[in-house]
Amino acid sequence: NFIFYDTGGKLELFKKINAAQISDLENISFGIFDFDEAYNDFNGLRETDNDKKIKGFGEIKGEEKDCLYRIREEGENKIFSLLLPVPKFRESIANKKFKEKSMLSLELLFEDDILNDCGNLTVREIPGTTVSYFTGEKIKFAEKTKSFKKEHFKHFEPLFKRLFELSNINNKK
Repeated sequence: NFIFYDTGGKLELFKKINAAQISDLENISFGIFDFDEAYNDFNGLRETDNDKKIKGFGEIKGEEKDCLYRIREEGENKIFSLLLPVPKFRESIANKKFKEKSMLSLELLFEDDILNDCGNLTVREIPGTTVSYFTGEKIKFAEKTKSFKKEHFKHFEPLFKRLFELSNINNKK
C-alpha cells in the first residue's frame, strides 16, 4: 500500500526528506521530484557527513528512463528520493546532461495528444526540434485524469515499477 501526500512543492519536499533527523517519517518514505529545475534539489540532497554522525543520501543510481534515485538510511528508516522517469518521446527535454535545465513535469508523462485534447498543451519550435509545454491549471488537469483510460498512464509504469522495487528492498531486510 502506498499513500501519497502533497508536500506543497519541491522546496517543502526537499526540506522534509533532507532534514537532519528522519525518525518522524514512516519506516519507508519516497520523495518524487519532477525532472526539471527540481533536479538541483534532488542532486543537492544531504550526503553523509565526514564523521558519519548525520546520515545522508547515497550516490545517484538508475537510468533516466527508469527513474534516477538516491537512498538514505538511518536505523530502520529509509527514504528513497526519485526523479520522474523520462519516456523516449521526452528525452529531448530531460536528462542528466541538462540537469536543472530539464523541463519534465509530471503532466508531461502524458502524450501530447492527450494534453492537447484537454487544452493543456503548448508547442514551441526551437532550432532542430519542437518542445511541448504543459499549460493551464494542474489541479483542474488532475481532475480530468480521473476519466482517462488505463493506457493513457503507460508512461507512469517505470515510476511505479521503481517504487515497488525499492519498497521490496526494504522488506527483504
